[in-house]
Amino acid sequence: MVVRERTRMNPYAIPGLRFTKNIIFNNTCSIYGQEREEVTKNNKNRENPYKEIRQVAMAAMRHFLKLRNRRMSYSEIGEYFGKDHATVMHACKTVQNYWDTDKEFRKNISPIFHGQRPEYKNKTE
Repeated sequence: MVVRERTRMNPYAIPGLRFTKNIIFNNTCSIYGQEREEVTKNNKNRENPYKEIRQVAMAAMRHFLKLRNRRMSYSEIGEYFGKDHATVMHACKTVQNYWDTDKEFRKNISPIFHGQRPEYKNKTE
């Protein structure tokens, strides 16, 4: 019997594999080159330079995280960031609009979404 060495898989290698809110948020912060503590520290200001990072992270959570064969609700994602569901809906819609219209934005966040277009609406909604 041959025993194969167990290798650790990269959770970003296959979309949807072992994603958690923390992994997605940390990955988004690292792609933007910011510390997680900085992004979460100043989350009450609308003109905050970290607003885009939070919006992309919210959209990525909505896009990838599924619990019991359903997407996470906007309220569940909002609780993670201390925001309400309307803020998360706006973030998802904003990210999708930027994805469709801004090539530079798409190039920057493409690693987060693995080249897939972020979906704003659930298919069953």
